[in-house]
Amino acid sequence: MLTQDLEVVPVPAVAIFIPGVQLSRLVVSNRAKMLRNLLALRQIGQRTISTTSRMHFKNRVAEKQKLFQEEDGIPVYLKGGIVDVILYRATMILTVGGWSAMMRSQLTTTFTSQVQVILLPQPPE
Repeated sequence: MLTQDLEVVPVPAVAIFIPGVQLSRLVVSNRAKMLRNLLALRQIGQRTISTTSRMHFKNRVAEKQKLFQEEDGIPVYLKGGIVDVILYRATMILTVGGWSAMMRSQLTTTFTSQVQVILLPQPPE
């Protein structure tokens, strides 16, 4: 376990004035202490040392290059397998749905004013 001597500098309590409310010096002092403790804890957390060995993975770049460079008629964005197919289809559905909703909104907004001109209430004769 790492031990570290941290020098704690006392922070004077300050009264904060908010319109109609004055926070006590104790509350401000407690917040300052809490902030100092959190900063000290963050420093200790950054200095932890890991003794576990790093996991080594097999280099599969050559395999992936062969997969993506072969000419089999499948687009490159679908060669990753079923996950790529699902991601592609979900993206297309959301894109088409978003565009159709946007166009519906635009057309409704555009033609509403023309319909209102035609259907304006007529003054009584």
